[in-house]
Amino acid sequence: MVYFIENTETKHIKIGFSDRVAKRLGQLQVGNSQKLRLVFQMYGDRETEASIHQKLKKYRIRGDWFHAIAVEEFFKLN
Repeated sequence: MVYFIENTETKHIKIGFSDRVAKRLGQLQVGNSQKLRLVFQMYGDRETEASIHQKLKKYRIRGDWFHAIAVEEFFKLN
């Protein structure tokens, strides 16, 4: 599954891949002092994730983290 997880303070979005999204959210939350929430998930694999990263690269902050506008752009493209 490809997931979009939001940092509720900064509104930044992590776009990633995991077979267990709920578990992954928990793992990310442990290392983050700010509240995270799952915004969206879809069927896909690592190639799907990489393709989304490529399409939204102009919104990348660092690594898998993107500005919130990236989610809006993703839905416009699809």
